[in-house]
Amino acid sequence: MTKRTILLLGLILTIATCTDDKLSVFPESIIFHDNRVTHTHLTNGKIIEINPITSIYRFEIIDSLLVCSGTSVDNSCKMHIYNLNTNKRIASFADEGRGPGEFIRVDAFNLNRIKREVHITDNNQQLLIRYSIDSLIKDTQSPPSQKVSFRDSFYTPEFLIDENSYLCDMAMPLRSTNVLTKVDYPSFETIKVAKYPILKDFDTVKLARYYQNVFGRNISYSSEARKIVVSYVTTDLIEIYDEDINRIARIQGPDHFFPEYEVTGTPTTYSQMVYKNRTIKGNVIMGLTVSQKKGLARWGYVYVTTSPKGVYAVYSGDFIAENNTTPPSMKTIYFFDYKGKAIRKITVESGDVYVIKVDQLDEKLYTLYDGNLMIYNLNQ
Repeated sequence: MTKRTILLLGLILTIATCTDDKLSVFPESIIFHDNRVTHTHLTNGKIIEINPITSIYRFEIIDSLLVCSGTSVDNSCKMHIYNLNTNKRIASFADEGRGPGEFIRVDAFNLNRIKREVHITDNNQQLLIRYSIDSLIKDTQSPPSQKVSFRDSFYTPEFLIDENSYLCDMAMPLRSTNVLTKVDYPSFETIKVAKYPILKDFDTVKLARYYQNVFGRNISYSSEARKIVVSYVTTDLIEIYDEDINRIARIQGPDHFFPEYEVTGTPTTYSQMVYKNRTIKGNVIMGLTVSQKKGLARWGYVYVTTSPKGVYAVYSGDFIAENNTTPPSMKTIYFFDYKGKAIRKITVESGDVYVIKVDQLDEKLYTLYDGNLMIYNLNQ
């Protein structure tokens, strides 16, 4: 090989690298493309009918148990536990209401896999409630093992990080919501705050408070890998944090687009406001509406879940139709390791995917389809 050929190859590689860099809207991103990942088609999913639930809003898998929130045939919203080996419901709890063991609604829940607990967030009553899974299996009327109020807190606890701390995606409603916040339990005082990336043009128009209205987020936490993952609904961006909310990877691709938005209204800036008897200082912009430009916005990573080995993210890439608040048919899932490398592209041939979960061995993929639970073998 001549020196001229070597120089030419070097120039081509440099141009290729620069081309990838120019595609990056977000600095320090790992850029990836479909042709660099293994492509797998999943077929012959096993269908499990979840009766008597008419619809499931959210679910988690622990061992052979399905823990879910959903509407029952009597239109009450409850929590349920199913044995996936027998397809039998073995517990229902968290009825609507204000009595003992009742909730106005289940806004969020997550599992403590080590202690085998269900942690429920009820925003209306501003309570965090813990249930023992094993106690519920023995007695479905088993009372909560603990109730803690976050009424005086700026934060809404969403994800258990460890026994003494929670992750909050949203701070108090009068301040910026573009932060991940780690708080102490049970005081809910701030341990650490990590800002999401302030995206294109947001610094100049000072619209950080309206960030989530445009970009939307999904968050997942792996207690085994001790990693926090954030996916963005209207752009193809994923971020990975450690449990101290230090960002360790930012992934961009495969389509490399940025959401188009427009701002309407008349801004009013407040130098301080009072919330829960506390005075909050700092510029707070009110009176503006941020929305996607019709016909230009696209669905990105609409859902994300974690496993001990990595990140599974549901991807669309389609344009958002006018007045459409839910993505169209989706069949694509990307798998990344915790260093941000794209490893695998998974296409689900039968049924659509949206909310997904993966077992603790990375062997089975669970998704909801037409009111039922679909189970796919990831090793096929």
